[in-house]
Amino acid sequence: MMEVIGIVGSIASVIALILPASSKSQRISHAVYVLIIVVVSITAFSYKSDLSKINNAEHGAKKLINNYRQYTNLGFSMAALSFLEKNKDIYPDSYNRAKELCDNNDCLGNKYRKNNNSSNHSLSQIDVSSALVGMLRGIGDISAKH
Repeated sequence: MMEVIGIVGSIASVIALILPASSKSQRISHAVYVLIIVVVSITAFSYKSDLSKINNAEHGAKKLINNYRQYTNLGFSMAALSFLEKNKDIYPDSYNRAKELCDNNDCLGNKYRKNNNSSNHSLSQIDVSSALVGMLRGIGDISAKH
């Protein structure tokens, strides 16, 4: 942000040198020009920063999907949840959905605990990781089209 303010200040100084202000109305118009340049610069910087964050998140989602087979089902679910938690300001609904999916399917539960069917738990973990792959693919595919 400080770089933007420095650049904007430099541009404003150049404009002030190029356009001499001898009357009050000219000084006001120079101030308006400078204000417009500042607003446009800050808006552009903010937009670029947001876009860069989204692009980085999309790249991360695609990388996670490409490495899917290197994880166990539980490991991938945890990696996907970590990714979505890190980017929950961009994808809050996806994070909440993934968290609810994991809670409903007892992702962190011990499959060998008393009164638990380990086969059902394992199948449930496969379903959860598959659903999370689909969610991350959806994020990558939808974002790639925009």
